[in-house]
Amino acid sequence: MSVETPPCKEQSMAENETLQKEVDTDVAVFEFPEKEAQTQHYEILVLSTQVETPEEATTLSQEVKKEIEALKGTVTLEEMLGSQALAYSVNNTRNGFYFVFEFDMDTLNVIHLNEKLRIRKDVARFLTIKKRVPSTEENAEQERVQGIIEKRRSAKVQK
Repeated sequence: MSVETPPCKEQSMAENETLQKEVDTDVAVFEFPEKEAQTQHYEILVLSTQVETPEEATTLSQEVKKEIEALKGTVTLEEMLGSQALAYSVNNTRNGFYFVFEFDMDTLNVIHLNEKLRIRKDVARFLTIKKRVPSTEENAEQERVQGIIEKRRSAKVQK
C-alpha cells in the first residue's frame, strides 16, 4: 500500500494561481445581453379624485398625454369617461374622474411612465395593461358580426 503525501502548501497555492491565470485568459467574462426595446400596444386607465371640473380634467388629460409622448410613446386613443361614483372611498373621496389612453411605447419606457404616474399627487390610481392589436382579418370579422347584429335589431324593431 502506498500512501500519498499531501502536497506542500506553497505548491498548491502556486498551482491555484496558475490555474486562475489560465481561466482568466481562456474564458471571456459572461455578460447578460441587454434587453431589446420592443414597441407594444398598451392601455392605461387613470383615476383622479382631485379633479372637480371638466376644465381641470382636460388639463390633467393633456399632462398625462405629454408624459406619454415625452417617453417616445404614440397616443392612439384618448377618452375621458367622466366623473363617476367610486365603490369605496379613495383619499377620503367618493367620486373620481376617469381617463383612458391607448398608446404604443417601448416596453422599457412603460416602467418609467408608471413611476411618473405613481409619484403624481393628482392621480389616485392607474392601471396599465398590454393590449393585443387585432389583425385586419379579425377587424373584418368583427365588422361583419356587428352588421348582422344591427340587421337583426332593425328587423325586431320593424315587427
